[in-house]
Order: sequence, then structure tokens, then C-alpha cells
Amino acid sequence: MATKKKKEEDQVEPETQESVPEDNNERMGNNMSEDYKPGIGVDIGTSFIQVARRKADGKVDFVSQRDAFYEIIPVSSVNAKLIERSLRNRKAFYLNKNNHFFVVGQSAIDIANERQESVQRPLKRGVLSARDKESFGMLSVILESLAGTAKVEKESCYYSYPADPIDAQFDAVYHQNVIGKIFQNLGYAPTPVLESEALVYSELLDEDLTGVTISCGAGMTNVTVAYMGENILSFSIAKGGDWIDESVARQMGLSDTVVQAEKEAGIDLLNPDGDIQEGIAIYYETLIKYVADSLEYKFKTSVQQIPKFKEPIIVVVSGGTSLAGGYLAKLEEAFLEKTLPFGVKEMRAASDPLRAVANGALIAAQL
Repeated sequence: MATKKKKEEDQVEPETQESVPEDNNERMGNNMSEDYKPGIGVDIGTSFIQVARRKADGKVDFVSQRDAFYEIIPVSSVNAKLIERSLRNRKAFYLNKNNHFFVVGQSAIDIANERQESVQRPLKRGVLSARDKESFGMLSVILESLAGTAKVEKESCYYSYPADPIDAQFDAVYHQNVIGKIFQNLGYAPTPVLESEALVYSELLDEDLTGVTISCGAGMTNVTVAYMGENILSFSIAKGGDWIDESVARQMGLSDTVVQAEKEAGIDLLNPDGDIQEGIAIYYETLIKYVADSLEYKFKTSVQQIPKFKEPIIVVVSGGTSLAGGYLAKLEEAFLEKTLPFGVKEMRAASDPLRAVANGALIAAQL
């Protein structure tokens, strides 16, 4: 685990930092109103980071930021001044490190799209790498801008992390420890919670916390089988929305950020419009089949772990990749064609697919 001294050496320290609200996100922390209950839930997503807090009236406030950054390297000192002036005028969230400008969050996406280039992602492959110090610095900045410092001493903070993949290898221990250290330095008492397990808390309360949750994210697809609140089986599949973007971009000679923007602008998989959307729909089909095949394989090889449910269960689907029109219907069709060790009563979307993980983490933090 990184020490505080190590954190300071590794993190990109800004000479100038301009932070502005994005997507109605305000810095919270010490400026937070006293009508909030202690405890936060954080979804550490590949594409978005979401932070949830509960107000005294029981309602939940969410703030979010893109988990991305884009580096601009000036060619001269005059160019650097003009770039910084432009970033300030457009109210971009950025850091200036020795006249290298690191644009963070949604501003990074916007500028990369304008330049037809790609952003960098701190969690591009689902977890932080010990070799990528720059990404650590950017992630630290994003988390601090959203969560702020703890409201009370050692405020509870539950943050999500991915389950071990069945089709790749990575070490989540470093990832968990580093993120935990970031929150400790902000005054929190952090606890990791599996991404799809947090979905159970958010979406299956009315089903006695029994069912299957599938979090379809940008970097990975996470799955949990739960029975009466107990996590029976969790795993991940190392493909998600980013794989679609990268595949289409490679085939069409575009940047993956441009493809991502086209996808997020709205697409109907049953009726794609234009060449880019047709390419996206093709790779969505491939991803859905791969996910269904992987689920069948994992369930079959783990059948002794899975309870003999008395009745068909609910399957809840969440995450940004699931938002494409027709996705749920196609996934359900592929899912129900498989041989499963349980019956499926219903496959439904989470109540708020982009915020459900953060909401579940918040529920855990305030138990």
C-alpha cells in the first residue's frame, strides 16, 4: 500500500488547477450542508465515477465525473498561455503540470472529440496499475473533487471494485489498497465492496436480496448471484463498452472517443442509423453473445455453489453499456437460450442504471 509520502511523489501536483461544476456536480466535502447523513457510496467505474450521499430527508444526492483525462503539450510558452486562456474560457477542469495541461473529466472527452483523438483512462482495464503513476494522480484528483474531505471523523466510505475475471488475469489487491489510501487521506474509513454485490443492495431489497445482478460497464461486465443477502458467487468478464468502441474505431479508422460519443448520443440496436451505428450494433451483438456464453460456462462450472432456488429469480441489469436501445431485450433473448441452474422470473433494468452501484454502496456504508 502506498504511503502518504509515496502518494505525494506519484501524484501529479498542479501549478494551476481550475475546477468547475460539470453535469451539475459541485465540490462537496467540507462545504457540504449539515443536512447530510454521514457515510458515502462510491462507484469507481471505468467510464464514470459516482458519489452518493443521503440527505436528512432520506433522499440521495449523486455527483459524477468522467473517469478520463487528456494531455495537451504546448509547443512554446506563448502557445501555453493561449491554451490556458482557452481552457479557462470554456471552464474546463484541468491541471497545469510544468506547462503540460491535463484536462480532466467531461472536458477531456469534449476536447478529445474535437481533435478526433482519444482520452486516457485511469481505469482503462478495470483496475489501476502500479506502473501507471500518471493515472493514479488523475484518479486522486477526480475522487477528491467529488467526495471532498470527510464530514465527520473516519466517515464510512464504501467504494466498488471489480470481481476476478474468468477470461483475463489481473491483481485487484493493489487497486483496492491504493483507492483505499486515497480515501483515508481524505479522512474516510474506506471499505471495498464488489460492484455487482452493491447492485444487490440497491435493487433486490424487495426480493429478500435474492437474485442475479449484472453490471454492464465500459471496461468489464460484473456478475453476482445472491441468496438472502449472501454473496454466493461473483465474477467478471473482461469485456464491456470500451471493447465495442475500440473494435469499431479500429475497423473504421476513427478514434474510440469519437465512436463512444456516437454511441452515447443514443443508438437503437434494432434500428441503427448510419455506418458508425451499424458497426456499433454489430459489435454489441458479439459482446452480448460472449457475455451469455461466459455466464453459461461459469454457472455450469459453479453449479455446486449455486442454491437450489425454490422459485424463478429476478435478474437485474445495470451500467452504461446497458443503456443502448434494445440491449436488454437482446441480452434476455441470449440469456434464456442458455442452460441455467435456475429459472428466471424476469430480467429487468436497474431503477437507475448509472447510479445503482453508488446507491448500493451508500446503503452498505450506512448500515
